[in-house]
Amino acid sequence: MSIVFFGVPLDPDDRYERCLIKRAYIYALIGGHVPTPNFLTPYEALMHYLQEIFANPKFVRLGELPVDSWLTPKPSFKDLSLINPESYSAFLAAGCCRDYAEMVNLFVKRKVLPNKFVMIGVDHSSTGGCLKALSSFYGIENLGVIILDSHFDALPIRLRKSLFSYFKGHNIPTLMPYANNVEDVLELDTPETYNSGSFLRYLLEERIILPENTIIVGPADYPGEELEKIEDESVKKWINEYRQFEKEGVTILPRVRLRKEGTGPLKAFLSNLRAPYIYISLDIDVMSFEGVYAARILNTRGLEPEEVYKILEIVREYIIQEGIDLIGFDLMEIDVHTANAHLKNGTVDRTYEISKIIIKKIIDVM
Repeated sequence: MSIVFFGVPLDPDDRYERCLIKRAYIYALIGGHVPTPNFLTPYEALMHYLQEIFANPKFVRLGELPVDSWLTPKPSFKDLSLINPESYSAFLAAGCCRDYAEMVNLFVKRKVLPNKFVMIGVDHSSTGGCLKALSSFYGIENLGVIILDSHFDALPIRLRKSLFSYFKGHNIPTLMPYANNVEDVLELDTPETYNSGSFLRYLLEERIILPENTIIVGPADYPGEELEKIEDESVKKWINEYRQFEKEGVTILPRVRLRKEGTGPLKAFLSNLRAPYIYISLDIDVMSFEGVYAARILNTRGLEPEEVYKILEIVREYIIQEGIDLIGFDLMEIDVHTANAHLKNGTVDRTYEISKIIIKKIIDVM
């Protein structure tokens, strides 16, 4: 059995600053000022940094799924007229992320399975396509899902906006202390469709994955004790939404609990997992500002890479001890524009270096 690698370079981010970055890249491209190497996608970059492993015929590169150029991280100069918030917002409003997730589903079914695989991409919604294919192939009750992420991608944007509106009105620090300002969230016009911030909700509601077989590790937007004391309706709705997922069986291990209690709770949660097959999805922002500055969304400080390595080691021990099969992994939300960047304070982004270490740890147990 092979372990195949493929990429999904979908990047329909409609935020104004992200559009500016893409436009700046196009102008630099036209002017001949793009530095080398100019990796167009996270997959392209990591295939370069991991090239030595492909000397082993067990590992196979399948390339990338076709994505319209204007929807990729580094569009063509011909796409300049489409690189604006309105175009991307229309794409999101039409639910087109789901169309691409379905493309991933069909790709995995037709060209990947029964092989194990690693997907490298941008928009986290593509993970839904992998999970749909695996759920169909192995059976929903047999599939366990572990997601490492600084955000819980199952909450409606309207709740997030109302919560941050309350924070602004009462001068309360936000759950995301590294957001540029509260207005960043209040100005979001992302529709309530299947996208990178909501895909997990759809997977759970449509029974593509089971809540009792789902573990979320590292979210920073988890409601803590201070929020619990607030009587405001918008705050209560946020808390209730989180709690409802937990009542339905989703296991959530927030960053603050990991820091306070260590990895003991994770070991306990894994021992209660009843699925012979495991899939791991990692949003690179789970390590934001901790060596990782090339995450598409940087609005909270994440876990240190060593903490993530430890989490993966615990999962590895569980897999070996219980005879579980790790059937797939994805690494998402990498920003190729800031990867390997040298910041003014002397800090150097380590996203690719850290990603390479993580992927090697993953494939070692596949």
